[in-house]
Amino acid sequence: MLHNINRDPNKGKVASIEDYLLLKPAKKARDDLIPAAVAHTCIALRHEEKLPKLLLGVWPDVLAGAKAQAEEKAEFRALVSDDENLIVVAPSWEHQNIRGFLAVKGYKCGDLVELRDIDRPLLKFTVKVPDGIKAVHYEAGTLLLTPANLSRQI
Repeated sequence: MLHNINRDPNKGKVASIEDYLLLKPAKKARDDLIPAAVAHTCIALRHEEKLPKLLLGVWPDVLAGAKAQAEEKAEFRALVSDDENLIVVAPSWEHQNIRGFLAVKGYKCGDLVELRDIDRPLLKFTVKVPDGIKAVHYEAGTLLLTPANLSRQI
């Protein structure tokens, strides 16, 4: 920053801290943002103090995704496992399967997990953890198979 002391600001761009960074943060493409319905649901859950701690890892992305207008409100806001290490936000049904924003921590591929609705805890669904899951994993638009469709999987 001492470089700017004797520099005339009228002769060119003044140096900033970003000019000296070796690794600059990557700009996110519009496709990498969290869907607006998911972002609005996460903000509502946090306001009601029901947001699982696992979703705090993507909170900056939630705030960025909340700037967009949500198309429609989800029938269920979130499905959560009992240990809160598998969460599906703003799920939608495709036949008997569930598609939504998936947040996973500590589950292996192929595990069967029972999820409950965050607003109606007696409403439960069993799903299979999809393939390609890492130790901590966030992914939008993930399809989760229910036990009725596991035998039909190709």
